[in-house]
Parts: sequence; structure tokens; C-alpha cells
Amino acid sequence: MKKLTLLMSALLIGVVAFAADAPKVTLDFSTKEAIEAWGLPSDYKTTEATGLTYTSGGNTITMISTSGGFKGAKGENGNYLIMKTNSILQLPAFDFAVSKILVYGRSGASAAAVFNVYVNGNAASTAVTSAAVTQTFLIASAYQAAGNVYGIKVTNKNQQITKVEVYEAVAGAPANVEFSLEEQAYIEQKVLTLSCPTDGASIYYTTDETEPSASSTLYDGAITVDQTMTLKAVAIKNGVSSNIVTKTITIVSTEGQGTKENPFTIADAKLLNDKYPGAQWVIGRIIGVFEDNVPVVVDATAGTETAANLAITDGTDTIAVQLLNGSDIRTALNLKDHKEFVGRDIKVHGEILSYFQRAGIKNTDDYEFDGISTALEEETATEQKDMKLIENGQVIIIRNGARYSITGVELK
Repeated sequence: MKKLTLLMSALLIGVVAFAADAPKVTLDFSTKEAIEAWGLPSDYKTTEATGLTYTSGGNTITMISTSGGFKGAKGENGNYLIMKTNSILQLPAFDFAVSKILVYGRSGASAAAVFNVYVNGNAASTAVTSAAVTQTFLIASAYQAAGNVYGIKVTNKNQQITKVEVYEAVAGAPANVEFSLEEQAYIEQKVLTLSCPTDGASIYYTTDETEPSASSTLYDGAITVDQTMTLKAVAIKNGVSSNIVTKTITIVSTEGQGTKENPFTIADAKLLNDKYPGAQWVIGRIIGVFEDNVPVVVDATAGTETAANLAITDGTDTIAVQLLNGSDIRTALNLKDHKEFVGRDIKVHGEILSYFQRAGIKNTDDYEFDGISTALEEETATEQKDMKLIENGQVIIIRNGARYSITGVELK
């Protein structure tokens, strides 16, 4: 009997039932014929709060967009459904429990696009940024019920969708593994714990980007993360697995700490861009503004009409600082009215987010000028009479035929 039991156990391990690996429903927007079959408008269309319905292949979707609009793009630039900020693609009410929804994006969409899946206004998954790749939304156990109406909502920028795949939850599958750390950047090593709300479920994980299974490493205690790690985890109970959860925990070595006393450098901001939540302090030297996605030097002879941002540099890299319209920050700092600030070192407080297609500081809410010696102010005034230009994002000063960095180092 013992041998038979062992044999049956081995067989069970060999036939572990994973969450469905094929979509139950696919909504296609990837061809001209598909766009026409849905009957989607070719020009941006806005709707009332109840939205407009479109049907194809037995599936009916509802498009809701009370401001930015949506449309079905087709032609030589590609075929896709495009949704602007606050637009919602409402899926049909399915007669099965949903475990995950895959949204296929395309390279033309905004890299800053933020979107998520909602049920009755509640987030049913975790929001993601970047619409240009396929995003997997794992539906929380509380929202895995037949009859739920799922809405894919864009909350920032625009999303371009070529396909949506909906996967059925497997009966008896345990809840998804939960991570104690968010998928973001950290500036010191962290301790990661994994858990599963389903009693009796075992957790297995990998760190080499392979798919975890019952033959992978069994989780039996906290994991120290001291370098960037992509970890995939699955919960298994009675031979049935949950969805695989993947998270990349980024560990970054920075010069600063993001505090007023020890602010992040511009090099730090580049490392942390879009991955380090919350407002932080960043230090740099004001050289001008950004126009048409490139930094433009401002000085006493070449002013600017741009009041919406500052360009600050560390002598090598340059980033933009957002000055919100109508804010006291814009009134106090804009170079349209304050050209005298060019060359001043400044600490700014805001969120490190993509701005002008690179790392930037957005939602700026505070600032402080660093102490600058009289000698440095005199040097800055002299530099303003020299010719300045941008080479590979770096400010170059031409003085008496020689080339210098913004910090005065002669360039060869």
C-alpha cells in the first residue's frame, strides 16, 4: 500500500493542473477587417456616461469616453483601438470566473500610459504603466466571479490596443501569490516575503525568469533582495495552480537619499525614473527650459517665453522640472520672468517621472536655492556672455575658441 501511495503521489505531481493557458475569449482589433467588423468610428468620439455599444463575433463591448475620446485606427500606420485619458473599454458580462486579462499594446502608444482593470469602479488588478507591450492583469480573487463586468480604463495618456484575451479561472485554483514589496526601485536592500491567502497552498518561485512549477524552489522563508531581481511565483494546492505572478524588484545604488539635506542627483533621477514613488528632493543647476523635447539655454541676451518648466543639469545630463500652471512655484521660478536664476543651483521637490521623453521632475511643490558663493555668481554672469549649445544633452560653453562644461571643466 505504501508503494501505491508513493506512485499515486508521483502521478499527481506529474499532472499538476495549471490555470488555463489558452484564452476563453479573444477580442481582436489588429486588422482593418476587425476594426470594420466592430463598427468602431474612424474619428475620435466621445460619449455619455452610459457609453456606446459595438458588437463583433458574438461579443458586445461598451466604449465610454466623456472627454478625450476613442476611435478605431486602420491603415498603413497600423490597426488598433485607441483610447485617450479616462476612456473605458467595458467587456461583456462573462458566464465564467475570470482569472486574468491580457491587453496587447503597440509601440505607438504613450510609454507613460497608465491603465488597469476595474469592476464597479473598484480596481480588480494592479495598475501598470507603459502601453507599448503586452500587459497581464491578474484578477484579484474577490473579483473572480461569473457575471462581473470588467472595464479596462486608461487613467493617463493614451493606450492603443490590438487584442484583449480573457482567461477562465480553474476550479479549485488557489489565490495568487502576494508579494510584500511593490514592483518598484529601492535604494537599499530589502526583505521580501511571499504569501497566499489560500490555506494549505504551497508557494514555488524562480529568479531566472523561467516559469515556476512544483519542481521549482519551495518558498520557506523571507528572501533578501540585495540586487535587482525578477521573481516569478505560483501557489499550488491539490495539484492545481494559481496564476503565475511576476515582479521585478529593482535595487539602485544612489549618491543621494532624496531628502532635503541629501537630495538625489540628476544621475540618481535617471536611475529611479518612473520606478520610485512619492515626491523627492533633487538637486541641479538651472540652465534654461525645455522646448520641443530638448533643453534650450536661457541667458540675459536670449530670454524665453516658456514658463512651464525649468531645465536643470549636473554638467552631464539635463532634465526638466515641471512648473504647474497657476501654481506659486511657477510664479516664483519661471525663467520668462526670472532670467536671473540661470546658473543658480537649486533643490526641487516633486515626483521623479518621465517628462519630455526622459527622466524629469513633475508635480513640483517646493524648492530651495543652494548657497552660491559670490565668486560663483560672478562666474555664472561671465558664462552668460559666452556662446552655449547642447551636445548629446550636455551644455557646452564656447569661450575664446575652447570648449567647457557648465561646471567650467575644459573639454578636449
